Amino acid sequence: MALTKITRSLLDTGISDSSDATAIIIDSGELVGIGQTPVTNDGAVLQITGNDGIQLKRSGQTNGFLLRPGASTDGLRFSQANVGDRMVIDGEGNIAIGGGAASNFSGYVTVDLRDSTGGLLDFSEATSGVYARVQGINNNSFQLTNLQNYPLILNTNNTERMRILGGGAVLIGSTTALQSDNKLSVTGSGTGAGNAIMDIRNTSTSDTCGCIALSKGSTTTSSANRYIWFFANNFSTSMGAIGGNGASNVQFVTASDERLKENIKPLTGSLDKVLALNPVSYTWKENGEDIKAGFVAQEVEKILPEYTATEEDEMKTKSLTGGMTAGYIAVLTKAIQELSAEVEELKTKLESK
Repeated sequence: MALTKITRSLLDTGISDSSDATAIIIDSGELVGIGQTPVTNDGAVLQITGNDGIQLKRSGQTNGFLLRPGASTDGLRFSQANVGDRMVIDGEGNIAIGGGAASNFSGYVTVDLRDSTGGLLDFSEATSGVYARVQGINNNSFQLTNLQNYPLILNTNNTERMRILGGGAVLIGSTTALQSDNKLSVTGSGTGAGNAIMDIRNTSTSDTCGCIALSKGSTTTSSANRYIWFFANNFSTSMGAIGGNGASNVQFVTASDERLKENIKPLTGSLDKVLALNPVSYTWKENGEDIKAGFVAQEVEKILPEYTATEEDEMKTKSLTGGMTAGYIAVLTKAIQELSAEVEELKTKLESK
């Protein structure tokens, strides 16, 4: 027989229908239809047609759990009787947990976590309990929370890019803090002109707007107060610092420890070099309002090349290095000494006549 029909005539077996229509059909392909004739190309062994779906309820339970089709479009609803929807999966695969229709952003599958105060997603483990949480609070905040002392790690292209340690330190480009007290560590390998590992830009055109503002809890006006340190060899050697100098001044501190130097020799010919330098006044092309005094790098390069540098930008800009300040002071000091020696020599000759 191609079809086997079980109708209300089998009431004593517990299978019934409220009318004379077919209640259950089992076809020759062993497909089962409840409230419908099985469709062979439906892809389901058990096929149910009805408006209320399937109710699951424990003995003595007042409100059971309903599994029912969507009201107007293809989909599935998980509901609690007399309460409402608990989860909805629409025909496009969008999911709403907590009630209501799922959000529908064209081209995307969405998952909504809904409640009157927001949505929350916990990740837990059997022995340690909840260890991570994603939480959205209505009109307030979005939170990623690690509930244990483990890092929060962000990856792109299957590679770690940033992590926040359990103590709050933020690491970019590394997995361990460069210094134990660091709250922000940035590590990279940028090379060439303009390829710094960190760029900070203020797009304001106001002259009074800075890019970085630094403040310390210390109220001391000591010249030993440091704001920025410079190190070499992975923080093993101090190169210098920018610090305070009194109540309202800034000073640049450069390392000059004898233990860091070699090939120490006295300067010679400093007076000739100082006399060869050409101090000038000038204005910058970008802003010609302020008149400055100083030197031209190309001219200094011919006399004191060790205090000039050529940048790797498109125009190969010539610069005076930071060492020009300390270096020029040394050369100027030696020039004064040489000039003083010549004066003393002349005085001696005059006195001998």
